[in-house]
Amino acid sequence: MGDRTHNRDVLIELIRRGAIAKAQREPAMQIAGISAGSGDWRHFADRFLLAVGVLALVAAVGFFVAYNWLDMGRLDKFALIQLALAAAVVLPLIRGQAGLAERFSLLAASILVGVLLAFYGQTYQTGADPWQLFFVWAVLITPWVLLSHFPPQWVLWLGLLNLSVYLFEEQAGGWLLAGIRPDVEMFVSLFALNGAALVVAEWRCAGQRDHLRWALRLLAVAAGLPLTLLAVWALLRSSISPAWLLLWAAWCSGMWWFYRARDLFVLSGLCLALISVSSTLLGKLVLRDLEVAGFLIMALALVGQSTAAAYWLRVRYREGLS
Repeated sequence: MGDRTHNRDVLIELIRRGAIAKAQREPAMQIAGISAGSGDWRHFADRFLLAVGVLALVAAVGFFVAYNWLDMGRLDKFALIQLALAAAVVLPLIRGQAGLAERFSLLAASILVGVLLAFYGQTYQTGADPWQLFFVWAVLITPWVLLSHFPPQWVLWLGLLNLSVYLFEEQAGGWLLAGIRPDVEMFVSLFALNGAALVVAEWRCAGQRDHLRWALRLLAVAAGLPLTLLAVWALLRSSISPAWLLLWAAWCSGMWWFYRARDLFVLSGLCLALISVSSTLLGKLVLRDLEVAGFLIMALALVGQSTAAAYWLRVRYREGLS
């Protein structure tokens, strides 16, 4: 990725100087590897249409049963969902491969498990709490997640765990960390879950980082967002310990140290988190005694911080970071 970025910068500079004729620019971009060819577009179209088709089939099963809820018997509904689930599981076994189609088939099976659990709860009115649905769903698909080695499958699994943690903390928060407010515990729990997942993912996927970059970035956002919100809340609410600000600062420092030469997107997120927390602190200080002047100071500070962050990120980009 760094070589491609360097080639792009060199080519842009040559075009700016007029060293490359207009008719030769497109071939030059393809030779430099920074322009997608017909084969790249076909590869993208195959993957995109496969993903859309699988999700459409899964949605069709759920919508068909929901639309014909009153006209179908109880056994008919479950038979249809279970047949679709069985077909999604059997396809990889029949083909005996671990290709993209088989992995998407397991992903469809994982989604259909949730559809089946939802219709089961709706039919028999089990009275289960919402967090139990998502947690049981995540537990049931865990073997497929481990076998597939498919990033979207892992993202689905981790998303279900996040939902279960969020819903559980809303219902029974305060049971895990003694002396901590339930709403604070929810942010801490989400940060701990996603932070641990990010550390494990970076450790396990060190040699495939470029291929899994989108998933690692998603984990970085999922881990940093609740902690940043907690830091902002700690500044606004005197009832929340300022110690969470130290945890946020330590996390940002560790992320900067690890990603300073790895990922520009994560560094951009760190800049946004720093601007958010510092702007909150400034607003708390200046808006207490000033009104119009306070908003002017905050606006100037926000413009200054954004400009400095954009300049620094641009420098990092020119150095080949992407």
